[in-house]
Amino acid sequence: MENGKINLKEKLCYTSGNLSQCLINNTISSFLLFFFTDISKIPAASASLIFMIGTILNIFIGPVIGTLSDRTRTKLGCYRPWVMYGGFAVSIISALCFLVPPFETAGRVVWAGIAYVCWIIAFSAAYTPYGVMNNVMTEDTIERGTLATFRETGSDIAGMVVGSLTLALIGFFGQGDSTKGYTPMMLTYAVCSIIFILICVKGTKERILPVEEKFSVSKSFGTLKGNRPAIIIYIAMIIMNLAVMMQFSWVMYYCTYCLGQGELTGSFISMWCFVAFLCKFIIMPIIKSMGKRNAMLLGSAAYLIDGVLFIIAKDNMVLNYGAVIFFGIGLTVFFTTIWGALPDVVEYGEYVSGIRAPGFLYSVGAMFNKVGNGLSGVVAGLVLTFIGYNAAGEQTAGTITGIRMAAGIPLIIAGIICIALFMFYNLSTKEYNDVITELNKRRENE
Repeated sequence: MENGKINLKEKLCYTSGNLSQCLINNTISSFLLFFFTDISKIPAASASLIFMIGTILNIFIGPVIGTLSDRTRTKLGCYRPWVMYGGFAVSIISALCFLVPPFETAGRVVWAGIAYVCWIIAFSAAYTPYGVMNNVMTEDTIERGTLATFRETGSDIAGMVVGSLTLALIGFFGQGDSTKGYTPMMLTYAVCSIIFILICVKGTKERILPVEEKFSVSKSFGTLKGNRPAIIIYIAMIIMNLAVMMQFSWVMYYCTYCLGQGELTGSFISMWCFVAFLCKFIIMPIIKSMGKRNAMLLGSAAYLIDGVLFIIAKDNMVLNYGAVIFFGIGLTVFFTTIWGALPDVVEYGEYVSGIRAPGFLYSVGAMFNKVGNGLSGVVAGLVLTFIGYNAAGEQTAGTITGIRMAAGIPLIIAGIICIALFMFYNLSTKEYNDVITELNKRRENE
């Protein structure tokens, strides 16, 4: 690395980490709710409760893991050991989530709940430290944005794989019995995930050792005092991730019942991620020309438009695919930018509070992100119950209308709220560079 720049090989290895985690997470997000309700025959209300328990757990476990990883010191660094061993656990437990045990309904609910809670713990242990790696690989804000782009490229590739292969793998392994196809499908992804994790851990380097200050979790909260950019990012993360991840879990219901073509599910997911992948080639010029704040505003507007299109599209496939395109644009413009902005609030927090806690700050962001993810399952399950969804029979016209409206309204609300939030975001590139200069002066005088 020279002048804060990271070579292409290391960026690709960093990408491999998100490819590993999103191969599992995208499958969980897109198919687990449907698996619970339609394959394992778990009541929608019970599925919602399972996701709620996981969401509550995330609130507590994320910051603790962030603080513990900040204090970890090994030959692999502070964060890569967590990424590796947590990633192994995520891969194994994910297959258990897609297993239908030979129990009655109550037993299947308990099995699903335990498996999902264990998966939440493992995913937090792996994903939180992975995100902090961006912060310790370089201090260059533009290079961090580039790393975020590479990171989200891994997510796009995983999404295209999940969208194009998952249903085919379920059919191949199940041989006509979908209940038998989910577990080997997930095991296949788990093996691939472990390989990608090893590539990430071996091919990346932690260059900036966190300051070894024994902050307690409670004291680490001090870095949030006066840290307006961090607070705005956290609120935007939970709101937008709720809406977006609900769409991932909702698309199978939308394609099956609103469009009458369940096989379009894979096509929609793949196209979302392909559009997002194409946008990776223009996101850095966008960020450099308009700044991260305006790019996040642009991404929020894309989701607002997307929600409107899903509501008015009905059977018009041109409008439906238009909605798919805007969803893909939002995946890159919003999430790549916000993940690239998150490491910057570490220095800003140190600047205003004197406390540097990268693992804690990232873990709080990851926690809000995952809470939004978990709440998406909660909300989706509650909506299914409210609209009278019947997994064992035909859906009423009112239920189908409810499915269509739920595909658009959350995105519209999230887009409006995030646009309002980012109007108050106050950390420009110039202000960030001024913060770095001041922090360097402080360190020289210590």
